[in-house]
Parts: sequence; structure tokens; C-alpha cells
Amino acid sequence: MNEPGEALTLVVDDREIRSGLADALIAAGQRVAVARLPVGDVEIGPRVIVERKTVDDWVTSILDGRLWQQCWTLIGVARRPLIVVEGRDAAPFLRVSPEVLRNALITVVVSYRIPILRTDDVHETAFTLATIADRERRRAARRPDPEPPLAGRVALDVLGAIP
Repeated sequence: MNEPGEALTLVVDDREIRSGLADALIAAGQRVAVARLPVGDVEIGPRVIVERKTVDDWVTSILDGRLWQQCWTLIGVARRPLIVVEGRDAAPFLRVSPEVLRNALITVVVSYRIPILRTDDVHETAFTLATIADRERRRAARRPDPEPPLAGRVALDVLGAIP
């Protein structure tokens, strides 16, 4: 558990190791732990859970419908869910019409209330997440009493404690 004012430990899902995100976060000066996360790809303190997607995965998850379940799960466990779409490759966008893409963005941002950030590469993602971690650390220092966890979060923590 992090003390108020102390650097946050960012928990990176073990399935993200090949992406180089954990190493990039460490290079950005962050304290990182690797573990299996039941939801999302990076946990930043008790409030923020990040779903990181490459451009290709973003488009594929729209087309196969997986994005909607991921959004629903994120809003059930995180006070501040976030999606990061990473990459410069425009080719995946050719698989989906501009209308479908626009409607997906609107649905995620307006209906699910999940912000979407776009980054060029894993290093920009790490820098972005490091900035968020610093803001969360400062917020915790100003407000040491944590908000009560969402019911879905409590259930995930209980399930995660079972060997």
C-alpha cells in the first residue's frame, strides 16, 4: 500500500510484458510491479485503471464487440477508467468506416464516460501514465482519506485473494 505523498506503484498486467510497457515505465522513473490484473492493463493507485490498446486491437475490439464488455467491466471497478490507443499505423482504420469509428468513440466517451487518449508509441504511453501517476500521488497527498471502493472493485479484490 502506498502512503500519501509516496510514489505510486503502477501495476502492469503480466500479459503486457512483451509490449515493453513495464520497462518503459521504469525508464520513466516509475515504480512498477507486474501481476495478473483481472481488469485492464495498468492500475495506477486505487482510482485509475487503464486499458491499453494498439490501433489494430482498438479496431478489432470494435468489430468483434469485445470493446463494449471491456468498457462495462472498467466502469464497474474503476473510479477513473481510461483507454489509451497506442500506435501510428493508420492501416487498421481502413477496416472500419468513419461512421462506425465515430460512433464507437462517442459511445465510449459519452455513454460509458471513459476518456480515450491517443499515443504514438509505448514510450509516449509510459510518459502519459507516469504523468497520471504523479497527479494521483499529489491528489492522495492532499486528500489522504481514500474514496470508498466501488462494489465491483471489492468483488475483484476478494476474488484476487483466492489462491
